Amino acid sequence: FSGGLNSAFSVLPSSIQGAINSLRAFRIALISTGVGAIVVALGGLVALFMSANRKGAEFSKALSGLKAITGSTNAELATLSKQAKILGRTTSFTAKEVVALQTELAKLGFTVKDIENATPSILDLSKSLSVDLSSAASLAGGLVRAFGLKTTDTTRVVDVMAASASGSAQNFGTLVESFKIAAPTARAMGVSLEQTGVYLGVLSDSLIKGSMAGTGLSAVLIELKKKGLTLEEGIKMVRNSSDKMGTSLDLVGKIGSKSLNTLANSAKGIENLSKKLEDTDEGARGAAKALAIIMENNLDGDIDKLSSAWEGFLLGIEDGEGTLNKISRVTIQFLTSSIKWLDTTIEALGWLWTDTWNNIKTGSSATVDLISG
Repeated sequence: FSGGLNSAFSVLPSSIQGAINSLRAFRIALISTGVGAIVVALGGLVALFMSANRKGAEFSKALSGLKAITGSTNAELATLSKQAKILGRTTSFTAKEVVALQTELAKLGFTVKDIENATPSILDLSKSLSVDLSSAASLAGGLVRAFGLKTTDTTRVVDVMAASASGSAQNFGTLVESFKIAAPTARAMGVSLEQTGVYLGVLSDSLIKGSMAGTGLSAVLIELKKKGLTLEEGIKMVRNSSDKMGTSLDLVGKIGSKSLNTLANSAKGIENLSKKLEDTDEGARGAAKALAIIMENNLDGDIDKLSSAWEGFLLGIEDGEGTLNKISRVTIQFLTSSIKWLDTTIEALGWLWTDTWNNIKTGSSATVDLISG
């Protein structure tokens, strides 16, 4: 049993293994007696506080970067810090990673309130599609802006992305490329985020993916607009035509004809995906969260959660603004000043020694000359 337990512990991150070893030493110290036991116990406690101080310093540095970009007040920064620590304790992402996400959103021009609204949903998107937080923030934030939505709609955006990836042949890369091109045109033509996702998803199922799908859908929407037709009307005309490709070419030209013809031949696919992406409990609502839970339901997910919980525990001891951090800063600042003073002193002594030595040499030379004379 002991061997199996040690094997299980071996997969844990080194920081947590070190904590377990410290706790073991602390336990042994408690059941022992004498000065040695007290020393071991104090050593374990000191190691714990040092680890907390180090994590607190890292977290504080990340917050300084966030403050520099947002220009936020201390109260606003405290709000984001609190959110980061809560999400760090309760998700598989650490508090420092959450601050990094908040910083990415700030770079996209999000206000402090926008960041607070969007952060939890983007964590779900990152986990559900297995992408880094920076990429997830770029996609979700870009779509919120592209479709003229509010940051409170971020959950809706990430749910549509997650449902698109699970309900069609889309993946994160093709979602980025296709929406990047199609979104501005879709918004201008009054096509919703969900319906744009449906059309791009159906095209991807027919091997028209990424930038090709985005370009094709944009061309279809623009050319049909020139003729005073909606996309639904254009699809219906092609579907009822005896020469579908010819009608597609006449309506939208060479660039969009393949996409329009594919949509016209995919009535069932459009119907099914529309149900999956609509903003309802039976549709896309909650899709990102549900997928994220599934993606985390494994040993790696458990280890990530444990690591995040441990960091949350350490930040509870010292988050970069506590007594330990203040003592460390005062000590380091004192040492820095001392080193500067010592450097100045050595420089002055060096000049004095050089001057003295030069005087000795001059005096000796003069004495020799005098004796010789």
